[in-house]
Amino acid sequence: MKRVLSIIVVFTLAFSCLAVPASASSPVLPYRSDNINDYQYRYDQWSAPISSYLYKDGDYLIRVEHTGNRVVVEEYDQTFRMLSQRGLSLPLPIWGGFFAGEDYNFIIVGQSNYAEDDSKEVIRVIKYDKDWNEIGFKSISDINTVDPFAYGSLRCAEDGENLYIHTCHEMYTSYDGLNHQSNLSFALNKEDLSIQHMSGIAPALVDQGFDFYASHSFNQYILVDQVGDVIALDHGDAYPRSAVMSRATFGSSIGYPRMEQVEIQQFAGEIGDNWTDASLGGLAETWDGYITAYHYQDANVYLSFTPKDNFSETATKVVPVWQSDEDSADVTPILVSTGLDGGYVLWYGNEEEDLYCVPYDSKGNVGERRLLPDGVLSDCQPICVDGNVIWYVTDDGSPTFYVLSEDEFSIHRAVTGTVYQDVDASDWYCGAVEYAYANNLMNGVGDGLFSPQATLTRAQAVQVLYNLEWNRREEEPYVPWYYQNPFLDVFGWFEKPVVWAYNNGIVAGISNTHFAPHSPVTREQFAVMLYHYAEYRHYDLSAQADLTTFPDNGKVSSWAKRAMQWANGEGLINGSDGSLLPGGTATRGQAASILMNFDKNVAK
Repeated sequence: MKRVLSIIVVFTLAFSCLAVPASASSPVLPYRSDNINDYQYRYDQWSAPISSYLYKDGDYLIRVEHTGNRVVVEEYDQTFRMLSQRGLSLPLPIWGGFFAGEDYNFIIVGQSNYAEDDSKEVIRVIKYDKDWNEIGFKSISDINTVDPFAYGSLRCAEDGENLYIHTCHEMYTSYDGLNHQSNLSFALNKEDLSIQHMSGIAPALVDQGFDFYASHSFNQYILVDQVGDVIALDHGDAYPRSAVMSRATFGSSIGYPRMEQVEIQQFAGEIGDNWTDASLGGLAETWDGYITAYHYQDANVYLSFTPKDNFSETATKVVPVWQSDEDSADVTPILVSTGLDGGYVLWYGNEEEDLYCVPYDSKGNVGERRLLPDGVLSDCQPICVDGNVIWYVTDDGSPTFYVLSEDEFSIHRAVTGTVYQDVDASDWYCGAVEYAYANNLMNGVGDGLFSPQATLTRAQAVQVLYNLEWNRREEEPYVPWYYQNPFLDVFGWFEKPVVWAYNNGIVAGISNTHFAPHSPVTREQFAVMLYHYAEYRHYDLSAQADLTTFPDNGKVSSWAKRAMQWANGEGLINGSDGSLLPGGTATRGQAASILMNFDKNVAK
């Protein structure tokens, strides 16, 4: 008996988000997040919904990332410069995923239904135009679901008429008292959002078309091939216990899709044991067949090829890509299609330290392995743009973009040359100012200005050290009530930073009672502050440059000599026109550069 779907379709012309150009007077920076290696799931046993996406829209790259109960959308040009940013609020609390279609964008969200109420909405599919105006949504209930997208992921594909969504859910309480999990698939007409096909509501209720049912299913992939067949890939631990590929062929004479299934890799162990020692890394189509990439047992990575004209287990070819007995390594691969001719497999070789790739062709043959120096991965699926593979990674900060081509591999930090009105992209300190702002080391002076040529004051210098400590602690430094403030001129916004630094031996006053907060900080004073902060943090202080190479080395104060030797040896404070200028002042632009180098090279 088919279950009745309670469906509501609502269309709206209201704007759902606000775009902010990066040239606005107040600084607009790329959204900071932490998605590095979030795609890995070997030890978690099941995957999770993807939070980070990248797609091409005309000449631009669009970053879409879920955070909390909102979505951030950013536009980048071909130099990875952010051009605009906007935020979208979400109507339901559980994130499912995003899909950039040819004509529309879609976001899928949901909510739990532990009361097992058939009338409660559990999944909503929201439709946007390509300018991110919401133009409709589908509300779905009565699908045997207590928790949508649970213990798995969500991916989408489309053809000319339908949007296909392949995900998972935790179902109503079964006869054994348990809430079992399975995959869940449905197709919606892209224009009116009516459901055309559905699978996975329950084992006995495979209705309205295709049958992709797998339980449990810990990861889900889907694509529509060149002839309109729908291909799904699931990570099953029970029925079946394998990496299983399904194909639905529409337009058959029997009146409903013809279903075929291939178990790419069977998993050892008991039926229903969540631990499979496996993880899936992708599904792609070529001219000749279907490609998957996966990890299975120890640190072994495989590629499989199943021919289109012989969709069977006997015809499926499995190629070892990387073999290792390092049981501790999490080597979930990522499969990247560059078109019907082939693509790449990417994976970590040793404890997430070495990133490798191999190309594959349309028949599943792999080429020479390449090391990608300093490369890392995230849950952002790499995309192919003009023959280049591009993805982004965030590591508690702004995005870094990675570009892989047949001959090159390059790394590009996201930039916004318009963070401040008085900092131009061509200025030598632009990158340092952006880094300092993005990492909460230095702020502007107001009205969208940074004043890079203004001198850094002693109060500002202490504030940036306070910011450094705040970043290291991931919380504001503790300033107990018993800390002393002996300075008559220390009060207001800089009082707490100065009191903290003074009581921890990082700074001293110009006398017992005065700090001179508004006086310019000299180069040697700044070096001493940095040195004592590094000492406070137990950083390496062994660097010791020979200052006699500078003609004005005799002007270095005795109390600053060791700090200046260290700062010069670390490349923090260098000469200017051949002189050290220990008593000279530091501009805010110079200070940003010093802080960036300190944060990157000293504060390891």
